[in-house]
Amino acid sequence: MITRGKSKEKGMIMSMSRKGTPADNAPIESFHASLKSEMFSFDNTTTAIVEQIVEAYSNEINSL
Repeated sequence: MITRGKSKEKGMIMSMSRKGTPADNAPIESFHASLKSEMFSFDNTTTAIVEQIVEAYSNEINSL
């Protein structure tokens, strides 16, 4: 996760929903609903592949 200090160093602006505006959450809620509804057969190989993808993505984002 990017901290406020790190994002400020990189010239990024953090965006957060305004209080009382649930429509701001619609895109991420839709994503989470899709993610939850996906059916995966998680065996050890699948889990290892997912872990590698997440780690590579995280490393890429953190190196920006």
